[in-house]
Amino acid sequence: MKLLYSKTFKNYLCMMLTLSCAEVIFRIVSGITLFDYALLRMFLGVNIISLILGALYSFCGRIAGNILTFITTLALTIYGVLQIGFYNYLGDYISFGNSSQAGAVTDYIGDYFSSFSWNYWLLLIPVGILLLFYLFIDHRIYINERNEMIDFSDKFDSIERKELNDKNRVRKTKKRNINDKINVGVFSLIFAGCFYATLIVPSMQNSLDFKSSLESFLNPDMPNVAMKQFGFTTYLLVDAKTTIMPYTGVDESVQLEEYEKQIIHYCSHNFGGDYSGRLDCPRCDQT
Repeated sequence: MKLLYSKTFKNYLCMMLTLSCAEVIFRIVSGITLFDYALLRMFLGVNIISLILGALYSFCGRIAGNILTFITTLALTIYGVLQIGFYNYLGDYISFGNSSQAGAVTDYIGDYFSSFSWNYWLLLIPVGILLLFYLFIDHRIYINERNEMIDFSDKFDSIERKELNDKNRVRKTKKRNINDKINVGVFSLIFAGCFYATLIVPSMQNSLDFKSSLESFLNPDMPNVAMKQFGFTTYLLVDAKTTIMPYTGVDESVQLEEYEKQIIHYCSHNFGGDYSGRLDCPRCDQT
């Protein structure tokens, strides 16, 4: 219970649990398997986001931090619901790169929402539980924290002693806040390292996907694959990152074109002329 006295930890825990539960429901409703390393990658991504936002919201105070945490989780969860709707309606998830499809949906907004199934809204259950926590439990935690800070000996101490006790409480609070921020930095780096490992470790890749996890992270131009690999929370940030800083690496279509050029090369004995300097023939050992 005392861990929840820390605004940073409470914001992080509430956001992480709510989004993680919503992500699991998202995968179940979407028919995406849970028995995959992508679930671990999703969990790590949610932890990183929750840690950073939880630390930022802690600067706003208890009430404002609660409101910001709730609004963030609600907005992200609604985004997940809309993405399931897009996939059901269009056969593909929406990204900022193909926003023209979203424009097509707005022309038939009634049909789009009427296509929603009741189970899409199950994603909002964790957000509802979070709201109940803020309404009925959070205030009790705050009262317990305040009660533990009361020192009845102050009633009998001198003014100087009371001032000294107040300074000690302020010092302890500042020290706890600094420790919280240090812990956020340390755990964010640990989670980020583990997240990167899931992108590059061969055994954590799905051989049935058209793109590796790292390629999808750098350039999520195949939303169906990227959504399955990252979940809707991390996918939103990856998609936004690519929109702001477009991918400048080799495009998949260019790599495929080069590969096709190799495939269509035939042996020199099937064609006349000088073929020196060309690619090796894939059909035999001749060059």
